[in-house]
Amino acid sequence: MTEDGALGLIDDAADAVGRLPEWVGLLWLTALPARLLLAFFCIRLIQLGSDAVHSGDWARRIAWLLLVAWLASLWGRQVFVRACRHAFQSERPASRALLRVPAREMAGHLAAALAIEALFWALLLTFVAPPFLLLAAGLAAPAAPAGGPGPLDSLREVWRGVGPAFRLIRLLILFGIAVPIAALNLHFFAHGVLWLAGGIASLDVTGWDGVLALANPAYAVLLFTGACLLLEPVWLAALTAHVERVRARGTGDDLRRWFAELRVGA
Repeated sequence: MTEDGALGLIDDAADAVGRLPEWVGLLWLTALPARLLLAFFCIRLIQLGSDAVHSGDWARRIAWLLLVAWLASLWGRQVFVRACRHAFQSERPASRALLRVPAREMAGHLAAALAIEALFWALLLTFVAPPFLLLAAGLAAPAAPAGGPGPLDSLREVWRGVGPAFRLIRLLILFGIAVPIAALNLHFFAHGVLWLAGGIASLDVTGWDGVLALANPAYAVLLFTGACLLLEPVWLAALTAHVERVRARGTGDDLRRWFAELRVGA
């Protein structure tokens, strides 16, 4: 692993993600339904405005669908984290055996994720707690192997995986900056495709400028969703690298690795 800091975590994450294209695809495939349903839910609430209070049945149906899709995405997250951990420890390609997540590991992730998700929505309007709860939600997957099926055991493992808090805060800030940059790149890409469709393919794109405008709430929500989805593999890989470093220091594996490197150098 590289330097001990937030940028070092991102370097390690980028290297691991670059060697795991098929596992990134699996992560996106399992996350996409939940992300699109959440985007649709937010867009519909914006469109309804004050009339949303009269659409309780519709909102409840979408919420149940969203819950099912979100639970499926947790499996994809856990599999991807297992692949990242393998990439940090070995140069060999990850095997399909990683798809078989042990029940205890998955139960630990699920218990922690449910507890953190409930806290996130309960404290959403505080505007201070949600960013740190997003961080905890990301740590739930890499911390799960040492956790148990109980929510308290799983949350305890998430807490143990925090380690140097300032490094995680810097990582959170870096990704907070990266999300709008990624969204802006997606915006330029969409307008580039629109220009090609109208200028080269001679298609009728009249009216699309208004749709693909940042002032359009639905388009802005989709841009934000796409940016988060693009960055999610690097985000999870960086958090996995962080948890692995914290655990290595707790077990002495970092010292053994350092002595091994000294022997090789000698």
